[in-house]
Amino acid sequence: MSLQRTDLWDQRSFKSCDILLEGGEGCLFPVHSQVISSSCPYFEMALWARSQVEDELPLLEGIDRQTEIQGRKVVRMPGFKPATISQLLKFIYTANVDLNPFNMVEVYWGADFLCLDKLEQLCLAFFSENLNLSSSIAVVQTENKPLPSFKLERIGWNHLLANVIKMSTDETLRAMTTKTLTQLVESDELNATREESVWTLIVRWANCDPEERAKNVPLLALKLRIGALPFNFVAYEIAEHQLMESNNSAANEIRLRNLETNAMISVRTNNPGSMTGPVPTFMKARLPHSLILLMGGRISTPDAINTTTDSVLIFDIHTQKWFEPKVELRVPMDEENFRRLAMHKLVLLGKVLYVLGGADLGIPSTKCNKLNLETLEWSEIKSFHHQRISMGATAVDNRLMVAGSGFFQSTALVEFYDPASDTWSVGPSLAHPRSSAGMVTVGQCVYLIGGVEGFRTLDSVEKFDLQKQKWILVASLNEPRRAAACVECHGFVFIFGGLEGTRYLRTVERYDPVNDAWSFVSPMPSAKSQMACTIIGECIYLIGGVSYLGNVKSVDVYHVLEDRWTRGVSLPVPRAAAAAATICGLDVCTKLVSRQERDAPVLRIACDDERASDPEQTETFATEDYSSSEDSLFDEENLVFFYWDSYSEDDDEEEEYYIENEVFVFVNHDEHEDDSSETESSNSQENNENIGGDSDDDRSLSLLFGLD
Repeated sequence: MSLQRTDLWDQRSFKSCDILLEGGEGCLFPVHSQVISSSCPYFEMALWARSQVEDELPLLEGIDRQTEIQGRKVVRMPGFKPATISQLLKFIYTANVDLNPFNMVEVYWGADFLCLDKLEQLCLAFFSENLNLSSSIAVVQTENKPLPSFKLERIGWNHLLANVIKMSTDETLRAMTTKTLTQLVESDELNATREESVWTLIVRWANCDPEERAKNVPLLALKLRIGALPFNFVAYEIAEHQLMESNNSAANEIRLRNLETNAMISVRTNNPGSMTGPVPTFMKARLPHSLILLMGGRISTPDAINTTTDSVLIFDIHTQKWFEPKVELRVPMDEENFRRLAMHKLVLLGKVLYVLGGADLGIPSTKCNKLNLETLEWSEIKSFHHQRISMGATAVDNRLMVAGSGFFQSTALVEFYDPASDTWSVGPSLAHPRSSAGMVTVGQCVYLIGGVEGFRTLDSVEKFDLQKQKWILVASLNEPRRAAACVECHGFVFIFGGLEGTRYLRTVERYDPVNDAWSFVSPMPSAKSQMACTIIGECIYLIGGVSYLGNVKSVDVYHVLEDRWTRGVSLPVPRAAAAAATICGLDVCTKLVSRQERDAPVLRIACDDERASDPEQTETFATEDYSSSEDSLFDEENLVFFYWDSYSEDDDEEEEYYIENEVFVFVNHDEHEDDSSETESSNSQENNENIGGDSDDDRSLSLLFGLD
């Protein structure tokens, strides 16, 4: 039938056809009534419906049965260009269509009008694959549409909401109407990692046409989530902005909301049970487009120290909170139990999250599982050929790749997993056996960095070229390290902390694949290893880990473009050897966040917001000296003095600890309040005299923590 229709399409003429279609410009298209009626429900009704029910069919308004040209009925399709009708008819006859960015929207409207579902799906797929801000704005702002096009507009709106903050240009903002921007700014679904970027978008939009748009800025500013903005930023950058001068009442309302937010925080902090009723919209966080998922690891609680856990936590960068997901995400072992994992890996490939290897209740495992992020259902995949813990893992070329491992000894074994066939295959072995190495993908190359072989910490780096299918050695690290966190960002490889022998590292190195060179960047706030690591936007999150004190709950955030550190929201309990991944997509993220978390007011995090808005405080983490910060654990060089990040349950006395001549010393501030300055000065002098170089520190800490 398709061949016959193709021939009919090629041989159409006025004489051979019995129907004429009339486009919006009066152009006539000869067609065969049997062909179009058998393929198109609209034409089937239009041509063969009984005359007595024509008034009940709204789609028949374009039909005029009294209009004929030389005995042939004319079916009018008002509002459609001749080129669009030509593509619609071509699809009806041949099942083919020539789509491009200029005709796709009108072809979609025609397919929707004629009830051509397959063509409609083709148009939606084409639009999704070729999305850009300009086309999305054009779709959502089109006024004269033949029929409502909800599906097409939804795709356009989703693209705008997800990308307008980070991808907008002056050209796209110039084309955006006030109505469109207002709908974007007030939407819960707008993808804004920081609310400051929304204000920046408003200002940029207004500057494209100041005379016409300046008057709309105060009303747009009222749509901002004031609760997610730093107090000083609202008070000075927004309320005092020159674009707000035209509407003093709006500026005063913003100042009032700024004060209300601080009052809300104070009440929730001092008397959380007194807060009832709905939370104002300006205090709510926007819905997340990205979440951090933290799985497994070893936790420390008052009841148990260094216990492997099966728990899963979610972190929302908008609300700045750690919480349990709304749905069950723990890895199932059987119908009743869940896997308790540590030293495992999480790898994201498409819409599937893979959990690979690790120690299951302390026993190295060959098991692997996958989580379908669309259905949030777990399933088990083919197991490794050998037990693997502390291995490197990454996604490359639509496959999973794991390399190295360690339990009784390190291995050079490499395996590839093909999701299509659910099989593991052995790849080229490493040049050196290793475990606890970092592994990342950059383009078509995989890098395996550092690690340990036996008792020797490695500084060597191996690169695997997919085309050549072999490992080669590249530039070595400046410092040997194992159990470090590793991630790729903007084509560079970053490796954080780790261990060299028994010495915890605070240094951070960046690798440039183009120049094959490693260089140091700003060091971490504290020395630790076995951190979970993931990236959101331009920020790399280092979560938990282990230090000289044992497991820690601190979260450090590295701002890649600014080469600086800020302190993130700590975990509920100390955790090390966990794995983290960034889950992206509004649909899946909203499934993981409960209604209670979504409706809770956003909390201003002073340590983040103030550093971000105050240059002097920003430099706090960018300097070399961390010993003055109360969040610091150790002085980088001497490893002498640190603060314990907790408080006593009986009272609010701060506990201060330091290491002095291989002795763990506790100081109560109240007992030494009178001579605190003298004690601090003498302790500092004694510590500096007693603690020597790196070798002495290693010996002292080894004795203290039983590392020998």
